[in-house]
Amino acid sequence: MSTLRVIVRRELLRLFGAPTAWVVLGALQFLSAYLFFIHLEDFLLQQESLRAAGGTVGLSAYIIPRFFMPLSGLLLFIAPLLSMNLIAGERSGGTLRLLLSAPVSAVVIVLGKYLATLCLLTLALILVALMPLILGFWVAIDPGALLLAILGTWLCAALGLALGLFFSALAGHPGIAAVAAFTVLIILWLVGQVEGTELTATTRFISLPHHLQAFYSGLLDTRDLAYFAIAIALCLAAGAKQLAGRRESP
Repeated sequence: MSTLRVIVRRELLRLFGAPTAWVVLGALQFLSAYLFFIHLEDFLLQQESLRAAGGTVGLSAYIIPRFFMPLSGLLLFIAPLLSMNLIAGERSGGTLRLLLSAPVSAVVIVLGKYLATLCLLTLALILVALMPLILGFWVAIDPGALLLAILGTWLCAALGLALGLFFSALAGHPGIAAVAAFTVLIILWLVGQVEGTELTATTRFISLPHHLQAFYSGLLDTRDLAYFAIAIALCLAAGAKQLAGRRESP
């Protein structure tokens, strides 16, 4: 565990010492703030028309799915950019051989790099989640529904990061790793929209938005938790196996 902490600390220093992390945090804050206030304005406008018609709609039910679903897409876009250099960057920079020569297992190396980058994404998500949390001081927001939405978004980002790390271990160049991860994530995001009754069960099973819907509806489904946990574990295991194969190759 001490070796894992050393790798996590090293990666965190590398991430926060480079401008990429700060650019990502700033861009995500700007885009998420724009999305949040656009949907908040729409909510206020609709409330006026609904009151005139004698109806109403809760802020949580309106804001959470409209804000957190595109936020998940943004984080999926960011994840490959952060993960593409984790292994492929070491290889293109000529430091991978030195890393693999250390008496550390491939699993520990992959976990250390993954956890460090996940810390960065978690910090970014916490900063974004402050907007609806602060709004809760003035209007009623369902805390349970908000926490579930944050959890679903975090799991989605964690999956995107794990997939990006796998391609970073597989590819020889960071750009190739990013493009490959983008391609797979786009397929997982859009596959639920495929028409045809024969593919419905399959597309619903692998579709990312399908597994996020329950979180954004205030529901916790263990099948969705299992989907993300298994997918993340498979990506990390495949990445560790690929890295171990590079260590064994001459």
